[in-house]
Amino acid sequence: MIDLPNQTEVEVVDALSDFLAKEAPLERSLQAAQSPAGFDRALLEHLSSLGFFGLSSGSEAGGLGLSQRLVGACCAQAGRVLLGGPWFEQLLAARLLETTDATGLLSELLPGSVLASLPLAASAWRNPPPVMVSGVRARFASGTCVLGFADSVDAWLVPAGNSVTGALVLVRVRPELARTKPRRGFSTLWR
Repeated sequence: MIDLPNQTEVEVVDALSDFLAKEAPLERSLQAAQSPAGFDRALLEHLSSLGFFGLSSGSEAGGLGLSQRLVGACCAQAGRVLLGGPWFEQLLAARLLETTDATGLLSELLPGSVLASLPLAASAWRNPPPVMVSGVRARFASGTCVLGFADSVDAWLVPAGNSVTGALVLVRVRPELARTKPRRGFSTLWR
């Protein structure tokens, strides 16, 4: 249990908990996990309309600017109902894009009009595949990346190493089903 210091924070978490209990009961989550997408996109869009994807993003970026402790408590509520889909990736992507001033894509992620996936494995960030960067275009020289819900999202955000400078860059890749290999050996709810 995460201790929240004030009544307002407790009310935010309670409101989210009530919403998820009503809109995302376990039965619905299990049903959505068996769908072709692996999650309930309409539910994530509804959550985005409540500001869920902007929990940790600052108000200047269009987010709610909540403390990390409160964001953690909200994530715990989503985990409690086994909320499926790339909601965690979306939260991380929004915060990462805000930190790097990538406001174009951020303005699409916060309202949920674009669902994105990025790798959660630390190895993808420690040893990113090399990429050739030319202006605003990037071309991967080699490598693979494991993305959750890769065949069901609108954008892939992939870390890469600039082959010239060695800097870590985040590349937005348009999802191409021909480039994916589904890995559904277990329910996506247990990720």
